[in-house]
Amino acid sequence: MLWSAISSLHESHQLQLRELEEVSVAVREPAVCPDCGVAMKVQKTICRAGRTLAHGCFQVEESFYVCSSGYRKDGKPVTARSAQLAGLLVPRSMVGYDGMVFVGRQRSVHHLLAAAQAQ
Repeated sequence: MLWSAISSLHESHQLQLRELEEVSVAVREPAVCPDCGVAMKVQKTICRAGRTLAHGCFQVEESFYVCSSGYRKDGKPVTARSAQLAGLLVPRSMVGYDGMVFVGRQRSVHHLLAAAQAQ
């Protein structure tokens, strides 16, 4: 009885995840240059995949912004990107920080258990 309920719940969640695989999220945060106060313009938009424990697998279109007045700081153009997405995904990776933390904790627990069994 319990196993059939668990199996049914698992199957319904798997179906929901498969339905969400087709969802594409667009991340566009209108920004103002922090140095000169002029509105920033879209420099480029890239499509990337992401995978977090909280959100599952997803596709995201992320826009990168550059100061429209051409303001430069330390010889480089002032740029900005989504702070929310940067807080979710590891740079140049599709893996979320929550997944990295989960794997680290699992490895730590595994190591502690192996050390305790060796004694």
